[in-house]
Amino acid sequence: MNRDQAIEAFRLAHPAEFRWIMDNKGANGFARAMLQRAASPAGLTANMMAAVQRAIAQKPAAISIDKIETALRTAKSNGVEHPKLRLEAFTFSLAKAGGKNDGAIYVKAGDDYLGKIMGGRLSASQLCGAERQAAIIAAAADPEAAAEAYGKRTGVCSCCGRRLTAKESVKRSIGPICAEKFGW
Repeated sequence: MNRDQAIEAFRLAHPAEFRWIMDNKGANGFARAMLQRAASPAGLTANMMAAVQRAIAQKPAAISIDKIETALRTAKSNGVEHPKLRLEAFTFSLAKAGGKNDGAIYVKAGDDYLGKIMGGRLSASQLCGAERQAAIIAAAADPEAAAEAYGKRTGVCSCCGRRLTAKESVKRSIGPICAEKFGW
């Protein structure tokens, strides 16, 4: 059996797994490796097939990050070298320009990496359960309101991380300089 025949046989026998591999082979090294293995005479082992099925089950959640991305990019263009937004219990930051995840927004909780948002999808790490995913999606829906809620709850500016002390800053729950730099 040649390569094309092996791939066709795999496609017919495992359509959902084949579709996931083909949809993800461009940005996912694991998917590319599974495609190569599917094209080989040995095919996928039971463990490999189980891993692909787990990946299918963990389909990234759809998320609109337009507002977060706009705020972070506005801050970057206004001179903030490494802009971050602290919303809820999470920190959102831009991936390094020119890096392998250029265009992505990283999500962390403290030092815990929870995932990245890219192409309108949240690719969550194992540390990011369903409850955290829902909270991330809610914060992304209205980051300005989430930033103000964070400031009210913590007394800290959600953009720069400094304690809010000025009357105007405390009232708005975000510093006026940060509000301007982030476009709020």
